[in-house]
Amino acid sequence: MVLKNGTAPAGSPDHQYYRSSPGRNGARPKGPSALAALALALALFPAACDPEPPPGTTGLKDGYYTAETVTFDDQGWKEYLTIYVFNGRIVSAEYDSRNSRGFLRSWDMADKRRSTLATGTNQSRYSREYAAALLNRQDPAQIAPVPGASQVLPNFQRLAEEALKQARAGDPGVAFVGPRTGPE
Repeated sequence: MVLKNGTAPAGSPDHQYYRSSPGRNGARPKGPSALAALALALALFPAACDPEPPPGTTGLKDGYYTAETVTFDDQGWKEYLTIYVFNGRIVSAEYDSRNSRGFLRSWDMADKRRSTLATGTNQSRYSREYAAALLNRQDPAQIAPVPGASQVLPNFQRLAEEALKQARAGDPGVAFVGPRTGPE
């Protein structure tokens, strides 16, 4: 049955959505089938997703681990680093500072403006860069300083080392790090 406009009704076997369309020039496509391609992808998937762990991460237990400074700095901020370990690797990291009321420094617009004018970067930017570097390198000692925030790197590395100690021990408690040495 054909309608006035020359198309088949939706329920008929001739409907355009139910017809199988052959490949170019009316021939069926040649090459590996979709099933063969899926089998190949599944065979290669475990090898691609299970790289050799970096030397510093061996022995990490899955879970969340936090390290923070013991005291607030002279500007009223306390730094912390929280990592999430899954399958022996750091898969998430949050590095930030908070004041006595719990307000995050990365959200403080006045501090961002001041810091950006003074150093060319701000806490929100360099904290994300250091956290991303920790995820990529998996070893705090291999992290390069961020321009304008190189003075913060030693404290970040100390926080990261303490969080990794917690992860090796499987201790979910907060590790406290002594006051930072050097200017911010």
